Amino acid sequence: AASLFGQKKLVTSEYRFAVDADIEVLRDFGVTQHGDAARYGLQPKIEAFARQAARRADSGEPIDQQLESLEFIASSYPPAWRTLADIQAEVLGDSATAIGTLNKYLESYPEDQDAWRRVIYFCKQAGSSMAELNARVQLCDLTGSYEVIIATANRLNEMLSNQELDVPHDERRLIIDRVRLLMEAGVDGANGTDLSRLAWLCYSAGDTDSARTWIESGLARDPMNIHLERLSRKL
Repeated sequence: AASLFGQKKLVTSEYRFAVDADIEVLRDFGVTQHGDAARYGLQPKIEAFARQAARRADSGEPIDQQLESLEFIASSYPPAWRTLADIQAEVLGDSATAIGTLNKYLESYPEDQDAWRRVIYFCKQAGSSMAELNARVQLCDLTGSYEVIIATANRLNEMLSNQELDVPHDERRLIIDRVRLLMEAGVDGANGTDLSRLAWLCYSAGDTDSARTWIESGLARDPMNIHLERLSRKL
């Protein structure tokens, strides 16, 4: 009865197309049985909605209303920010916006290591070097993994070599010192190549004495290491 009444009213209503658009969005969430949300949570419905939005975008349809709906949900249910970020980056190709969206999620779930990895991935796509470094350092602190720390040092050396860090000298030095401290804390388990990366960081910071110290330590562990030999010749 309510449906029939509504249909009759919509025939002459100036809000007909607005209501139809809202109904379309609701249909994208799919049918929900009573108690489904309590049993399975909201996330499966959000993911299904995101898949439907992606299909619409692939077909060339605008999905502005779907994006606004996800943003509204995320304001009360932060995990939806992750879903929205994935759509922005993977479907719309807007990694820069996705970074900001995922940061909103991390404000509520700062210990989500996978989310920090997604930020790193989006930052590399968007060319946001400073945001990428921040995410990498956060991941280092969360995991305590020396492998992650080494990867961060390697990426920082790459940025320094390619002059990707357009920041003042003092800020640049602080960044290098932060990563250097992380590496030095686990240096007992480092191999020759790891120590070459640490030595390069010291060299980039202008600390040639420490660079020589780590080169000597590295060559003692790996006498034929080409990375250490290259920096040794440079010094």
